[in-house]
Amino acid sequence: MNEKLTYALIDERLIEDTHFLARLVEPPCLKQREPVVAPGQMYGTVIRESPGRWKMWYLNGRQGAPPMADICYRTCFATSTNGIEWEKPALNLIEVPDKLSPNNAVMDRYYRDPSGNDVSGSGGPEGFEVIDAQITPHPAARARYTALFRASPCDRHGGVCAAYSEDGLRWTAYPENPIIGGISDTLTTTHYDPVARQYVLYGRPFMVNAGRDPKHNATRKIARYTSPDLANWSLPRIVFATDDLDAPPVPTFQEAVMGTGARGRDKQFYNFTAWPDHNLLLGLVTIFHVEPGTLSVELVHSYDGIQWRRELNRPIYITDGKPDGMQGNMFIPMQGSPFLEGDEHFLYVSQTPVKHCLENIHSEAVVRDTKIMLLATKRDRWAGYAAGEVEGELASAPMNWSGGRLTLNARIERGGHIAVSFDDERGLPMTGFDLDLRPPIEAPLDAVDIPFTFGPDIGAGPKRVLKFPTRGPVRLRIKVRKAALFGWAMAS
Repeated sequence: MNEKLTYALIDERLIEDTHFLARLVEPPCLKQREPVVAPGQMYGTVIRESPGRWKMWYLNGRQGAPPMADICYRTCFATSTNGIEWEKPALNLIEVPDKLSPNNAVMDRYYRDPSGNDVSGSGGPEGFEVIDAQITPHPAARARYTALFRASPCDRHGGVCAAYSEDGLRWTAYPENPIIGGISDTLTTTHYDPVARQYVLYGRPFMVNAGRDPKHNATRKIARYTSPDLANWSLPRIVFATDDLDAPPVPTFQEAVMGTGARGRDKQFYNFTAWPDHNLLLGLVTIFHVEPGTLSVELVHSYDGIQWRRELNRPIYITDGKPDGMQGNMFIPMQGSPFLEGDEHFLYVSQTPVKHCLENIHSEAVVRDTKIMLLATKRDRWAGYAAGEVEGELASAPMNWSGGRLTLNARIERGGHIAVSFDDERGLPMTGFDLDLRPPIEAPLDAVDIPFTFGPDIGAGPKRVLKFPTRGPVRLRIKVRKAALFGWAMAS
């Protein structure tokens, strides 16, 4: 079988230079207008175990009884055969005080494991990130499934806790809980780095923030932790903090929607999910707009997991009305990576009409009206480069050419085109091999694998697919007019 290597242009290391091209972030679209789960919030995880076998752990909270100031976090379970239509099985594993029908809950407040240990505490499990050892590299696994969540067990300090399970439904607490001490709030996202041989976790840090004092909380930020075994973690290192381009520092600003307490800026990083993709990390970071109390999502990427790159104009990836059909004031993406289903990435995001403010914490609408939506984007179309009427050009970095088939991931408007030529690693044009006969690809066309052909027409048949008789390194020189280029693929 031919090996196919795909290259996505969100990775700026692939590019040597551009001319008259604009970098763009490709927004996702709604796969369908109806929610896949309702009510429900994406403080949880989706796993595709195999074709036709999907699992989801999600939040379906309930209003807390006084004097609790927040909802009770409760994790529920759903299954699907295609990632689009989801069913809530009647598990009846734990007692629930409200009318949850069917009773598909797997963990609520004061959840007890088989040894009688309190796993989730008074508030229940906030966030529920599940790692499946049969799918994801996980050398420290204690069972097939591992869950990480924020909790305050009654017999110990609160923080990030962990539990393990063979079936994903019945959970046993780590005796080391909390594995990360301190109440960090919101979600964690974790992956194992096989090169560094360590787990990497991102979450809201506790205690290390500058500007923190007994009366105030510092601006919300995201930190990175590492661990060799999932139980013993490094000190946090802050990797996300909003800056002057987001919002100016306002020392006297009071976060009125959440009561007293200066936060420093009126835009803050709320939570984060990240995943390995190609030879880099991609991430979706949620930004809290203090006034008017809304949450939007931004796309980011990193080459080392520490220094994260935001697009220069910081476009919003998901918000009210974007993509078309999304409605609400707060949006939370799932914990973990999207799924490549055919030529589309599936991404689950919850939306709610309420705002992040003190009065809404007690609102029944937080639970009743929050829905999980399915978004999709074409394969590797996270970011690309586009030109209008004026033709632009992209020169790639040198690549080792393995010989074989070249395809382009692109969208071409009517009247537009994309043309490809080849340079050696020094930037000098390559000649011979019929490279002087390379017709442009013309519009309209929109596909992730557009074959690049060259050479003369052979009767009514297709042109020959490019295949060098020699190996690289080579540079691609791609001219673009009224089109957007998102990447390419090479098959040997």
